[in-house]
Amino acid sequence: MKFYAERLKQLRQIKGLSLKALAVKVSVNDSMLSKYERGTHIPKLKLILDLARIFDVSVAELADLENIKLIPKDRDIISKKYNQLTLEDRKLVNSIIDRLLLTDAT
Repeated sequence: MKFYAERLKQLRQIKGLSLKALAVKVSVNDSMLSKYERGTHIPKLKLILDLARIFDVSVAELADLENIKLIPKDRDIISKKYNQLTLEDRKLVNSIIDRLLLTDAT
């Protein structure tokens, strides 16, 4: 799951936070946070949630999922099915995806 690494650094820089300042906010040392930004380590669930809260983004946005390339046919199928769901069901699907991503990250 290296795709989150660049996004993490980008969000930190957008917020104007140094590596050290963000590390203090999330209670990890800055060398470990640097490893997350380089994609050599995967953050634990609690840290992912804390980072999403600090950056005011969803877990999916933090993981930069919109930049993951799907095969066009798969994207079309998923999009059509998703668009047929009610708003309540879409929220449920989003929640399930977030949980699955967090499970992969632990």
